Amino acid sequence: MKTQPSAILFILATSAIILSACGGGTGDTGDTAGAIAPPAGIDTSTLQGRWVTASGASPGYTALVVPDSTTTNTATAWLLAQDASRLVKVSATSGQSANGKSYDLANPGSTATDIASGTYTANLSVSPNSISFANVLGASLSLTQSDPLRGAVAYADAVGTWKASAGAVDVTWTLSGTGALSGSSTSGCRYSGSATTPTAVKLYRISFTETCSATSNVFAGIASLNTEGTRLTVVTTTNGDARGSALFFVKQ
Repeated sequence: MKTQPSAILFILATSAIILSACGGGTGDTGDTAGAIAPPAGIDTSTLQGRWVTASGASPGYTALVVPDSTTTNTATAWLLAQDASRLVKVSATSGQSANGKSYDLANPGSTATDIASGTYTANLSVSPNSISFANVLGASLSLTQSDPLRGAVAYADAVGTWKASAGAVDVTWTLSGTGALSGSSTSGCRYSGSATTPTAVKLYRISFTETCSATSNVFAGIASLNTEGTRLTVVTTTNGDARGSALFFVKQ
């Protein structure tokens, strides 16, 4: 399914470790020096990776989880339906909440749905690692890790011209060797922005401004290359997360 040209999406996922600490009891004296410490929660940096639903799921989902670069103990999980019908962006905290927005990509003009009571659990004790989201897409959604996305991606692999189709509209982007992003669409929109490479995650961070006639919107998100380096999937949301979308680029 093709998406609208006004935003671009990619999803990430990761694995998690549960940390806990405990001490000895103190009896009835009221002394708390040796009391049991509360659970430390999940280290969200361990959630990094790509996660997928089981074969045959309808629709299937791919999730990309990326530790936030500016906030401690928080990661962003981008969940994309494999038929490109829905995008979900949630903030996964160490306390195992997963709240954010859900976007109906099949109806791009629709209002985003708030996710205010989402949660997640992660299991790293067996292989493959697994993660499960509740109250995010209605029924519980379980995924297993397919790639931890560890290391760094080469920026040079993204340099060049890329084209995506969004309905009857084509979007063309060019990424320069300096990280600059520029482009246009056949509907008259223009794009300018930048792409960067995180030091420890195999993906790109994307930010750009889309200017169409009298309107202008700023988007930010992530992008990922396929193994052959011929396809670039970009997922983004606007400032404030009012809009979300996905585009699937092919190298020219």
